[in-house]
Amino acid sequence: MSLGTDRYKYGTFSVAGTITLSDGDPVVLHTLNITDTTAGTITVKDGTAAAASTVCVHVGGAAGSFRYDAEFGSGLVIVTNGSTKGNVTYTKI
Repeated sequence: MSLGTDRYKYGTFSVAGTITLSDGDPVVLHTLNITDTTAGTITVKDGTAAAASTVCVHVGGAAGSFRYDAEFGSGLVIVTNGSTKGNVTYTKI
């Protein structure tokens, strides 16, 4: 990646729902940052289909910054259950 190119994009979450950050394009998930530890879960999925692979699940109470630097081949989707707040950084490849 050349200098001057945006390396990472970000997405935020604060309510229950599904956030599609990449719809089918391959990406690298850099970090998942959880800023509020209220009850709920955060599920990270590779792909947008109902049968998309679950990469990880974080349970409420686990605040912090989690570094992945993992490649997702079919898109990047975050599913939140509860009002856990945070953000993710990622880049398309």
